[in-house]
Amino acid sequence: MTDASEILNKLNAAQAQLTVAGSPFEIQEIELQENVTIQHYPNAPTNLKEALDAGRKHGESIFITYEDDVITFNDFFNQVDRLSHYLIQECKIQRGDRIAIAMRNYPEWMVAFTASISVGAIIVPLNSWGKKHELEYSLKDSSSKLLFCDEERLRQLEESLEDLSLKAILVRAKENLQNSKVVEFSLTQELLLASIAWLSTKRTCSGTPPSPFAPGGLLGVACSMGTLELSGLAVGAEAVTVAFTPSIPLALTGLLISMVSGLLAGII
Repeated sequence: MTDASEILNKLNAAQAQLTVAGSPFEIQEIELQENVTIQHYPNAPTNLKEALDAGRKHGESIFITYEDDVITFNDFFNQVDRLSHYLIQECKIQRGDRIAIAMRNYPEWMVAFTASISVGAIIVPLNSWGKKHELEYSLKDSSSKLLFCDEERLRQLEESLEDLSLKAILVRAKENLQNSKVVEFSLTQELLLASIAWLSTKRTCSGTPPSPFAPGGLLGVACSMGTLELSGLAVGAEAVTVAFTPSIPLALTGLLISMVSGLLAGII
């Protein structure tokens, strides 16, 4: 039988190997103020956008399989980049604007989340099982400027968009839209290509289109009901915030964890 001290020695050796200088989990101490020091990971992503962008290096590896859809990392980030461009150019999203997401666990949920974070918006993930009045309350209470939704949620909220001064981007639309407040997700993927095509015809044009990305900050969490706010400590960067509405399902938290883990590890 293995002696307990032998197990501890192996664990300590493994920890030393993982935290040695230059490793991904290297640990250093920094001084926050006089006589106050904390340990941190100097090689870790400094903000959520950097953590998500780590997935770009996995290229044509498969990231998401949903029913018959197979989406590689390149496919995913192509959608993210186009949507980011649309959010800035067409929706006029600025840093700190709140963007709500109310839909099933479609791949577009992850695209909307990543693109919104990329442009510096605050994410408001809604409980897709919520009733109409609950969704309306959360949208109003969070002062959301834009809503990503599927058809089930749109049927509940379509008549309220005008009162909420809210525009919506609809994913996986099965019917033609008749509401000027609603745009199909597929249309958000076309603007960047049109912009590049226009620029390519301008011989006098130099440089590239404005980047759809805004620098992020350390991840924080804010509750959209009440005054509770837990914001990330901003060290040389502004805080990127995720606003969680009341009664958010644990499954949604699991989706976020799976998404970030998959992007970092190259699998999902």
